[in-house]
Amino acid sequence: DAHEAALLLRAAAARGKVAVVFGNEATGLTNDELALANLGVMIPTAGHSANPKRTDKYTGGSGPTSLNLSHAVGVLAYEMFTQMGEGRVKGFSSRLISVEERRRLGDELEA
Repeated sequence: DAHEAALLLRAAAARGKVAVVFGNEATGLTNDELALANLGVMIPTAGHSANPKRTDKYTGGSGPTSLNLSHAVGVLAYEMFTQMGEGRVKGFSSRLISVEERRRLGDELEA
């Protein structure tokens, strides 16, 4: 699952660079791309078991069997963030923007 994958990614990142790739929603990753991967991740959904077997087939069950790509990226990114960043992003702080910053932001959005 995504949590276990994030733990493995954290350990691998301690040894060097890692890459996380996602396939497109229609076809996923090619077999050649999958052959280069060290790890595959499945995020269980309401319509699919958490421990799939090759014989599992979608039979019109109780829900979707896959996530929208952006949702899957979000789930894995969240798990990676909590594992690798201990839940904190360093070097940034939060504050309310000033009136001038808000005006400039509005001008840029209109441009």
